[in-house]
Amino acid sequence: MRFSRLLIAAAVTTAAGVFSPVAHANSLIGDQISAAFYYPTFGSPCCSDVTYSSTSFQVASGPTPETTLQFGAAPITFNFDASSLTITFLNSTTPNSATFNGPVFTNLSGANFGTLSTITGGNLGVVGVTNGNELSINWQGVTFTQGETIVLSFDNAAAVPGPIVGAGMPGLVMALGGFVAWRRRRNQAAAA
Repeated sequence: MRFSRLLIAAAVTTAAGVFSPVAHANSLIGDQISAAFYYPTFGSPCCSDVTYSSTSFQVASGPTPETTLQFGAAPITFNFDASSLTITFLNSTTPNSATFNGPVFTNLSGANFGTLSTITGGNLGVVGVTNGNELSINWQGVTFTQGETIVLSFDNAAAVPGPIVGAGMPGLVMALGGFVAWRRRRNQAAAA
């Protein structure tokens, strides 16, 4: 009777470990991202003096920017990594006031931006993530200085079912140990 209670407890613990969600980061590394710049309203492509070095790119690890925005006479670099975006202003600039004035990045590989976690290094204007895959930065009327670096961090972890870990592994070990002990007692009783 005691063995069956231990076996049931071990089975429940193992099942709980197998089906428990585990947080896995959805890294941006390897994702395909497209870049656009909208002004004077969201969805209105901007002028000829605002161009990207690359409007579609794959996120790579390392310090090399994925794209550079030529914003009039003010180049701005954008460097994505696993869970953040670093924006560096190479010259001082003050974008015009309008309903919308800024870059929009769309993650074509999925909703891996998640949600916006923190912004450090300065005022970036109004920043939003829509559906986890569209990052919009409305920096109308905000002044940026030469050399200013701003970092956006994303909370891009998603809970997905994980392998047997945590509570599941000890339960599995208990079940196997109980089974071995039961078999040993049973064989000793049969031999006697």
